[in-house]
Amino acid sequence: MCTTKDIYFEWLAYIRREAHFSALLTNGQTIFQDDYRAECEHNKEPIPTEPKAWDRLRSYVNENKIWIKNLRLQNIDNVVEPLPDDAHGYYFKKGAIGALFSDAVNHFYIIGYVDLAKKIVKTFKYGVPELMLLETEDRELKKGDPCVILRPGLELQR
Repeated sequence: MCTTKDIYFEWLAYIRREAHFSALLTNGQTIFQDDYRAECEHNKEPIPTEPKAWDRLRSYVNENKIWIKNLRLQNIDNVVEPLPDDAHGYYFKKGAIGALFSDAVNHFYIIGYVDLAKKIVKTFKYGVPELMLLETEDRELKKGDPCVILRPGLELQR
């Protein structure tokens, strides 16, 4: 788990031009997405392939019986925080879309929060690296969705 910003985040922002998520946890820690750390030339030692930051975060909160208090996206000084604090759960997904006969690829992040009463995930799609809001959507909450991290003890009832 990445709990401090180091030279990797300068590389991520200025060289790779990527945004990242940060999650504030109920134990006071902030966890930062570091999926591309193995590609950063500033690493002193090779880093073995490991699960993506979102999967590591899910394991960490479940093992320690804590939860995500807030989730946000950031690129350099641009911070977006559209989600409420202390939601039932949070959603994160990375994506890309290209056009036929074109080299252009548009990357995006989708973040959201879970509303168990309505059985939905309210999502916000942002273009990266600029973090411009592209669209919002209410999605059906599906049991076992790998993009969702629920608070410990909560689960989708059918």
